[in-house]
Amino acid sequence: MGSYEDTISVLEAELAVVGRVFAGLSDDEWRLPTKLVPVDPDLPHWTVFELAGHFDIAIGLTRMLIAGAGASQPARDRTAGVFLSSVLRAGVQ
Repeated sequence: MGSYEDTISVLEAELAVVGRVFAGLSDDEWRLPTKLVPVDPDLPHWTVFELAGHFDIAIGLTRMLIAGAGASQPARDRTAGVFLSSVLRAGVQ
């Protein structure tokens, strides 16, 4: 397993690619449904815009945890069904 700095460097590079893809989307592309399957079959698939919002929340939580700003448990991500703090703390320690 690589060092913390290597992991952060890879994460930064990959997120830059995601950012470039999102930056190149048209208004119509932002409204397209994703291939994500909702937990509740009666719910519509997320749009690309909603997926980007989820990325934004997760990235914000990651930055907060890296900075050590929150010792408490972040809100549960009911869509993923996991506690993000457990996953993110494991990745940044």
